[in-house]
Amino acid sequence: MKTLLTFLLIISFCKYSFSQSSSIQLRSFSDKSQLKEAEGANAEEPFALEDLPTFGLYGIGNVNTEAFESLNSSGKLSGYIRPYKGPKSFATFNFAFNVNASNVADSNLVNTFIFPDVGNTSFYANIDWSFRVGTKGAHDNYFISPFFEFANKAIRAKDTSLIFTTLSYTLGAKLQYMFVDDKDYISMAIMPFISFTNVPNEDNDAYRYLIAGDKNSTLSSSLTSFGVKVAFMYNNFQIFADLRSVKGNESKVPVQELRGFGSNIGVIFNAEVFEK
Repeated sequence: MKTLLTFLLIISFCKYSFSQSSSIQLRSFSDKSQLKEAEGANAEEPFALEDLPTFGLYGIGNVNTEAFESLNSSGKLSGYIRPYKGPKSFATFNFAFNVNASNVADSNLVNTFIFPDVGNTSFYANIDWSFRVGTKGAHDNYFISPFFEFANKAIRAKDTSLIFTTLSYTLGAKLQYMFVDDKDYISMAIMPFISFTNVPNEDNDAYRYLIAGDKNSTLSSSLTSFGVKVAFMYNNFQIFADLRSVKGNESKVPVQELRGFGSNIGVIFNAEVFEK
């Protein structure tokens, strides 16, 4: 019920933010001017994957569950490169970085630790290979995309010098429907995944003290989770949900808030800076 209420609040806030100004995972795949020209030639043919932009830069502002109570937002620069574009598939390397990113250990510490999308990420990289497995006319496209993600972030104590870093590795597959024409881009995707979160050995004392309250805790510094991400994107506006379960018994994961099921829901606004 709490998750449902949070989701409804986010939807309401999104509508308000979007009307005042009338973005994880999903990108605008085509230059709409190119699409318009192609569709004028043959309205029944889908756009050619070879015509996709090769690289681009984006400015991103996102609002996650952890920031929602105070309605704060954070920004970062991100971009992508497509090293391969073929007739039936293409590869994309996405990246984002924030040199000065850090996170304060607060009441949302567990979510900041286990969810790569929560808080400020120092570096993020994602590589996927997308295969177009079906089309319907010129506008409807279906893709399957295996992917790998890496994220790095730093978490520090509010009143002490304690700090630890996290390294997150995620493997999964994205099942995506995409509608594209010369005016709109609409995408829906579901992404089952398995994720590994690791804390370097030199940070274990700070990690266990901040998470479990005891540097001698049995809390493991390497955790495995699995789950599914769901995303909906309209042009440069995206709603997403990350639902996952952390594996481990009470001895390995003695922190109750960390063990078992958790969720993160948020929105992303992608502001295109440059695309070629």
